[in-house]
Amino acid sequence: MPAQGELQRSRRKCVQTLRKCARAAHVARCSDSAGRERVAAMVELIRGVGGPELQRAEEAFAEYEATFPQESADASGDDARTRAQGGGRRE
Repeated sequence: MPAQGELQRSRRKCVQTLRKCARAAHVARCSDSAGRERVAAMVELIRGVGGPELQRAEEAFAEYEATFPQESADASGDDARTRAQGGGRRE
């Protein structure tokens, strides 16, 4: 797994690309250091407009998302909901 500093640089580079796409699409931009939710919101705005920058934005966003650890079922709470609904293993 890459070092935290390397991940931050990679994320910032992706967000900078996304900001260029947002500027071309004439939508609101977030800062280079914005959190994941704000970056995703900016991408949704770009998607809403479409246009030639959309493909580049999708590629940059996929690269950005790849810098985050993959969430497991336990982290998302799916496992807990399954147990609460009577599914899963009983002891």
